[in-house]
Amino acid sequence: MDVRADRSQHAGDMSEIEIQRKNAPLILVIDGETVQRVLARDVLHRTGFAVEVAASGIEGLEKIRSLKPDLVMLGVRLPDLNGVGVCRACQEDDGTRNIPILIVAEASDSESIQRGFEAGARDFLTMPVNWSLLDQRIRFILRESQAARRLSDALQRAEAASQGKNWFLANLSHELRTPLNAIIGFAEMLNIKKDNVFAPKDRKYAGHIRRSGEHLLSLINDVLDLAKIDASGLELNEAVVSPASVIADCIDFITPQAQQGELTIETELPASLPALLVDARRLRQVLLNLLSNAVKFTPKGGHVKVSAGLDSGGRFTLRVADSGIGMSAEEIEIVQQPFRRVENDFTRTHDGTGLGLPLASALARAHGGEIVLESAPNAGTTAILTLPPERVITARVTAGTGPAAA
Repeated sequence: MDVRADRSQHAGDMSEIEIQRKNAPLILVIDGETVQRVLARDVLHRTGFAVEVAASGIEGLEKIRSLKPDLVMLGVRLPDLNGVGVCRACQEDDGTRNIPILIVAEASDSESIQRGFEAGARDFLTMPVNWSLLDQRIRFILRESQAARRLSDALQRAEAASQGKNWFLANLSHELRTPLNAIIGFAEMLNIKKDNVFAPKDRKYAGHIRRSGEHLLSLINDVLDLAKIDASGLELNEAVVSPASVIADCIDFITPQAQQGELTIETELPASLPALLVDARRLRQVLLNLLSNAVKFTPKGGHVKVSAGLDSGGRFTLRVADSGIGMSAEEIEIVQQPFRRVENDFTRTHDGTGLGLPLASALARAHGGEIVLESAPNAGTTAILTLPPERVITARVTAGTGPAAA
């Protein structure tokens, strides 16, 4: 083989390289040894690749940046800038970071191979190179790189679509809240009007309008909260709060609904509970969702129990246990997804959007915690809210004394 051929102008003009790349991947061979460059170039040409070469690290790095090859076959020992330095430079450049690099080193030079991997190389070859297998090795790396690129592109498209959805939901929700508040307000005024202009049935209709508006406004607020959490995270208005006070407030709120269903609600709280650093309104929102679900899906004569305390790891735990219809493992998975509901006799007789539990879980995560469901068909459900130790304030707040800070 005439190694002098390597001295010819391999670079050619860019148009020639672009023409080659239309039909074949471009491989850039960077090697300080002339024989290695020529052998690699000729072997890769014969196996159907477009090939460009460089004799030094700086020249190779310039060609990586200008040509954006599909793969770089990179010798470790190069004049001016070694192969590890080329790898590092590629990783620091957004335009070249994802180009796969195949480093070539002596079999005994394990240190350079290790450093090459640490610097971002995708694979390696040892010298002397097995030229008969080079084609398959490169094609394997290219397939792997293309798969990773497709996955990355799909992820970016999914994230863009999700952001677009969240933007749409957030803006639509804002636009709907103003007219809905007006509808609710005017319906309330019609319902409490003192004169005899409206017949009883008209007052009844006004009440339906108000309740329907309030239900729709609640749905819009839930959608808006989920969109905020997904898009940019929810800003928490944190304060030191007594969980016992929040629990008592939520039970007072849900008691009329429980009484309609002939249910009993009991609590099991220690004499004192640790204060929590939380967003009180969001904590109340979480607990109301859990209590509302427990009351909705518990038959007449059943009971709901609320307990709280610290576990062995110092985490705050709050449990809402009911004696209701329970769920299978598949149903638990369904109810944790937005807008999904389990179809049964209870869900058909109760309003619901399928947003309550997913929103409660998202609010728990915003506090660094989680909600776990334990359930089985006809055996009731226990919803467990856990908050991390850093949310627990060491100073104690006596149960029922109210928030330590407004």
